[in-house]
Amino acid sequence: MPLSEHEQRLLDQIEQALYAEDPKWANTVRISDPRSHYKRRLIKASIGFALGVVIMMVGVVVSGSALIPLGVGGFVVMLAACLWGLSSWKRMNGFGDSPPAAPGGTAAPRGKQARRGNRGTFMERMEERWRRRHDER
Repeated sequence: MPLSEHEQRLLDQIEQALYAEDPKWANTVRISDPRSHYKRRLIKASIGFALGVVIMMVGVVVSGSALIPLGVGGFVVMLAACLWGLSSWKRMNGFGDSPPAAPGGTAAPRGKQARRGNRGTFMERMEERWRRRHDER
């Protein structure tokens, strides 16, 4: 349903006021491609991974038993940054999308179920092969 002229003018005024108040935020919100958001997250995850490497190396290289937990903490930071970056990369490239819904309302089959299709179970396929072998003779 389209907006009336009055509503459109009000919306334009609100947009201009927001842009005048904080142009950086307004520019960020105005970006229509969600991949740019995931790219920023991927960059932040890369920086976090590098920071985790530095923390881990400080904890491992510097002598003293008090710094071992620092090394473990650096590893945890690396792992968290890696997982965060991987999830962003998957979503940016479309791998993290949910499967399309089937007509019955359930999700489409994935993995082995999708490959199996209408062929049946393993035993049914083996029985079918056995029948074909004996029919060929």
